[in-house]
Amino acid sequence: MLFRSGLTPEEMEAMKREDEAIANVIRLRREQAKQRKSGNTELLNYKSRIIDLVETFLTKQPCHRCTGLTIVLLAEVAETLLREKNELILSGRIMNILKNKAAKSCSIPAESVADAEKMKEWMTQLVQLSQKVSLSDPARRKQILQCNAACLCIYLKSLQHALQSDFSEASLQAAQALVKETVGVAVTDFTSKRSHLSLQFLETLFGRYPLLCAGFVESLQPLVTEGSLGNYKRLELVALLTGLLQHARGGPLQQTVGVLRGYREPLEAVRAWAQDKLEHRAEEGYEDFRKQPRRKVLNDFCRALEALMAEKAPKKAKKEEKGEEKKGEEKEEEKEEKKEAPKAAVKTTPKATPKATPKATPKATPKATPKTEKKERVEKKEKGGKKKVQGDRKSVV
Repeated sequence: MLFRSGLTPEEMEAMKREDEAIANVIRLRREQAKQRKSGNTELLNYKSRIIDLVETFLTKQPCHRCTGLTIVLLAEVAETLLREKNELILSGRIMNILKNKAAKSCSIPAESVADAEKMKEWMTQLVQLSQKVSLSDPARRKQILQCNAACLCIYLKSLQHALQSDFSEASLQAAQALVKETVGVAVTDFTSKRSHLSLQFLETLFGRYPLLCAGFVESLQPLVTEGSLGNYKRLELVALLTGLLQHARGGPLQQTVGVLRGYREPLEAVRAWAQDKLEHRAEEGYEDFRKQPRRKVLNDFCRALEALMAEKAPKKAKKEEKGEEKKGEEKEEEKEEKKEAPKAAVKTTPKATPKATPKATPKATPKATPKTEKKERVEKKEKGGKKKVQGDRKSVV
């Protein structure tokens, strides 16, 4: 009251005007915030509808010529949306579409697979997206790498289907060269100290498509045995090779085992290195290989290599071979019997034996047995009836 009493009426009016102006500014800001919220909700609804359209396109047209480009663009959009808090739901939807639906049903058409430049461009874009993932948020990094690995598997699956339809050494070398140019960049980046890639990212590619990734054996062997890498990174590379060997026997292509057996020298060098570390782990300088999980990695590789190099065909091949052997043996036996048996025996035996046996046996057995069975049943019924009658007579007495 003392402060206001000292003000003039003009100053009081000026203060009222300032209060009204401040109230108007606050009111405008509130209205703008409401409009932003409504606009954001409308924008989110619009984006979700677009995602629905893309999902229906991928489910109804899984082998369209635009599938390869669409997958790369969706991976980029999912990575950008994951940075913003308001659009995490949309990024999660896109990643689920790529990992669960597109990775299972979608494939690149044969025309696009034949164009090596397009395939190289799409696959390099996915590898570059994976290399740029930040290490600050481990959960976000894991989601992006899983999504990009699933997208890369779509292109590798299409290459493998092309090999299944027309397998040849030239086509295999071309496919492996394309994989080395694209996935090889990720492998070299993984060996560096400041790599943003994870072991699981490469394990999905090596484990699902061992035939296409078999060419990396020669480049990984010197890094394990002779390189300047740390022991932890070397063990990770050994784990990659282990997954490659373990999934080779269960792959759809039977040529995978033969191709990997062609890399016997580098694989044997890695096994010698692993056995040396296991035997001398108690000595100085081998402290990193004393822990049980690390020893398990080396033992798993040695066992996988022994199983691969053993001359044992897969189960399906074994069954086919056994069936063919039986058929061949039966045919040979029939031929030998025809040659050994004389003509006279061939004429006499079929006339004498078939007439005697079928007439004697079927008439005797089927007619005798049912009569005896009926007699036994009738006798049992009569005995049971007599016992009941006797019991009734006793009760009457």
